[in-house]
Amino acid sequence: MTAMRVIFTDRLALVPLSHELMRWRMRRDDFRLHVPGLGLVTFPPTWPGDALAMFPSFLSSRGDSVPDSYVAINRGEFVAVGQLGATGDVGEGGAIEIGYGFGMPGRGYATEAVAALVAHLLARTSISTVTASTAVDNVASQRVLEKNGFRQVGTGWSEGDGDLKLWSRGSVVE
Repeated sequence: MTAMRVIFTDRLALVPLSHELMRWRMRRDDFRLHVPGLGLVTFPPTWPGDALAMFPSFLSSRGDSVPDSYVAINRGEFVAVGQLGATGDVGEGGAIEIGYGFGMPGRGYATEAVAALVAHLLARTSISTVTASTAVDNVASQRVLEKNGFRQVGTGWSEGDGDLKLWSRGSVVE
């Protein structure tokens, strides 16, 4: 894999989602790959969850990786445990939306990874607000956002998830 900027937390390494990694995953359900600075990492069949359907469109992005999209890797076990990132570009008023999925619930990986991603995004002068949406019945994901200082700011709907709760965190008064 190409050398790239990695975000470290206490237990995780957030490695940018590279085109090479996506091509590997689209060919195999279960594989191991050398990640610079970490070593040999296992990518289980459960990784990246729902994000796999987006890989073909992600591969059309410029550069070697998808901007602001990361693979969460457990640094102790060298296993990919989740996927997270911005779902688009910075919008009006400096808002950017994030999404995430983790295959090992109840271990705090999502909370830890989202905290690091949000801090990384809000450190940019062009970003003032981070938003997210959760399915109404996805209580675990809602807790991740609450633990990271997000407030529910409304409701919405999507074809994939149905009724949604809309969330926001940032410096913009809501």
